[in-house]
Amino acid sequence: MIGYTRAARVWAWPEPVDMRAGFDRLFGLVASAEGFDPMSGDYYLFVNARRNRAKVLLYDGTGLCIYHKRLERGRFATP
Repeated sequence: MIGYTRAARVWAWPEPVDMRAGFDRLFGLVASAEGFDPMSGDYYLFVNARRNRAKVLLYDGTGLCIYHKRLERGRFATP
């Protein structure tokens, strides 16, 4: 088992985001926000306007990762 001792922080983006956005656009959104560093290891959560899709941007120490979730039914809670 691989241990992870760092406390993870999750930041929810306040406005809906176009889910076609990739690494560069999401990285740019976080980098342009005051006081946030996209390479900090924190999780950055983005949802679309209908709240049935979500993406999480994470820098894992070697590169950027995007996790994408699409709900078949229901919606994500409002951040």
